Amino acid sequence: MLHRQANDRRADCLAGVAAFKSVLLEGVEVVFIVIAVGAAHGQTLYASLGALAAFVLVMLIGLALHRPLARVPEKALKFVVGLMLTSFGIFWTDAHWPGDDLALLAIFAIVALASFAIVRWLHSAYPAAIGGLAR
Repeated sequence: MLHRQANDRRADCLAGVAAFKSVLLEGVEVVFIVIAVGAAHGQTLYASLGALAAFVLVMLIGLALHRPLARVPEKALKFVVGLMLTSFGIFWTDAHWPGDDLALLAIFAIVALASFAIVRWLHSAYPAAIGGLAR
């Protein structure tokens, strides 16, 4: 079934439209934040220039890292992004972590160790159910 879906052009089109809409939504969100923060402090021009500089920087980094990241296995990339999102989510639940921002590294390490332990346990507990699909 997955092999059939991988060759389905409609799925590619739908994925492209969904990705475009999400990126567009994030872009509109950034524009509103820049306008709101800039207007609140009477610095709309500087806020806009900062947003433009950030856009250019992200585009340059994306162009530079596109090929190396394309070689990283998709599931590994998703796993690391999940670790990062979980770590940031935990970090943002409290404003006063011991060590301030350095606590994020400790949180990431704990989340990563726990996640790797759970993955290892699942691989050993359900070897037939996972098969080659999760690798």
